[in-house]
Amino acid sequence: VVSGSGHQVAAIPQPFSLQCGSNTTADYGVIDANTISVKNSCTTWLNNTSSIDGKARIKDTQTNASLTVAFDGVPVQNLDGPVNYRVTYLASDYSLAIVGDPQRLSGFVLSRTPNLSSEQWELVKKTVTDRGYWDCAFFTTPQAGGRSDTLPLCLAVR
Repeated sequence: VVSGSGHQVAAIPQPFSLQCGSNTTADYGVIDANTISVKNSCTTWLNNTSSIDGKARIKDTQTNASLTVAFDGVPVQNLDGPVNYRVTYLASDYSLAIVGDPQRLSGFVLSRTPNLSSEQWELVKKTVTDRGYWDCAFFTTPQAGGRSDTLPLCLAVR
């Protein structure tokens, strides 16, 4: 299990993140061998900071790729529930990850840096498509030091 910060550089928009205008991040920390702390933060459209804390429990200890994530105060989520978070791609140096739910209704592209090279963007587009996602469902996320636009991935990467 790896701890650290990831910049959300693209995602499938979710109702809980509609207030986020830019600089969305995910911070992970190790609690124990099977539990991870999660803190998602962003800059809102009104230039405030919004964040939510939660935990993730590893459900597949062979790969560490299937987890159940539950955020504090969200009544329908609990750590004993079904897998709702799957790591579908992880760079060998942990610089880039693509995660989402098994039904592919949510997806997030996380990078250790706020800016991706054109080669990394091409890898992201190819990987989400290869993993069964629709690349037009992902939108780029504005990041200080990275992209400043919000475009569907199918148009942002050509």
